[in-house]
Amino acid sequence: MNSKKYKKKDKLDISNQELESSDKQYLDLVGFVSHELKGILSSVVLNTYNLQNGLLGDLNPAQKKTLKSISRNLDYLTTTVRNFLNFSRIEKQELSLNKFRCLFKEDIVDVSIDSYSQAAADKDIKIINKAISSLEVEVDSGLLQIALNNLLSNAIKYGKEGREVVISTELDNNKVIVEIYNQGESIDKTDIDKLFKKFSRLHYRGTEKIKGTGIGLYITKEIINQHHGNIWVEPKPEGNSFKFSLEVV
Repeated sequence: MNSKKYKKKDKLDISNQELESSDKQYLDLVGFVSHELKGILSSVVLNTYNLQNGLLGDLNPAQKKTLKSISRNLDYLTTTVRNFLNFSRIEKQELSLNKFRCLFKEDIVDVSIDSYSQAAADKDIKIINKAISSLEVEVDSGLLQIALNNLLSNAIKYGKEGREVVISTELDNNKVIVEIYNQGESIDKTDIDKLFKKFSRLHYRGTEKIKGTGIGLYITKEIINQHHGNIWVEPKPEGNSFKFSLEVV
């Protein structure tokens, strides 16, 4: 009887080891492919930028329109590759922070807004920056930039055309609360728990065609958690507020 139990346990141990090995191989592959694509994409994005800006000659209206569509798809692909690269690092517990002091608005928020100003303009969305100036935080600015980019990108993608996205901050004792609010379809309270899970996506009327991998918010949450902060969402009568907390210097 005991012999049978030991055999079952041995089989379970072997199965678990095989599963862990399979997961590691999968994550290694995801990381490798993402890293290789990142380098290729950088070159393609640069050449597309040069074409759009007429550095290689004048373009006719049809060519400009086509390049604009290519640029949008490249932006999405670049974000996807970056997210999968970070997803691999998170799952393998290789996401380490390199923290130093910086100005939250000037060094992080302003950079995100500049990166997504064209995406907002394409939907006639106005980005309003109400972040506190000269507020010092001690963070990994590269990772925090990724987190804010994900939130701002989502706010624009799921925001209604011709409306607003507002980024604001408020101090709460030794913490700063960051809010990214968009005017769009309110998230149902029953769906809130699904938001920050891996590969989880919500579908509401009018958002069916929006592309996404379902890992952006998961990565954002992990980055905020690594900074000993919290992240949550507050549905509004018209739109949603995504908020996260950070310690201030």
